[in-house]
Amino acid sequence: MWKRLKKSSEVKTPMSEVPKVHSSVISSQVANLRWQQSIELYSTFTEIWIQNPQLAKQAGRRVQEHVMAIAEVQQRHANDLI
Repeated sequence: MWKRLKKSSEVKTPMSEVPKVHSSVISSQVANLRWQQSIELYSTFTEIWIQNPQLAKQAGRRVQEHVMAIAEVQQRHANDLI
């Protein structure tokens, strides 16, 4: 399950020798389904964080700011570029 990290003394595979992963083309239906699932997850987590600010705080600054009012975020970062 856990991948063992190589010790610095072990020989590492050069990047040029790493097998390339071939990407595949997905249909527009599959892409749309995945997009909809992403939107649903985004909405779900946003609602959870709005309802429980402590969870948003635990998730970090970006999540906290995501659920803050825009004016609060602007005030927080008012001096960032000065």
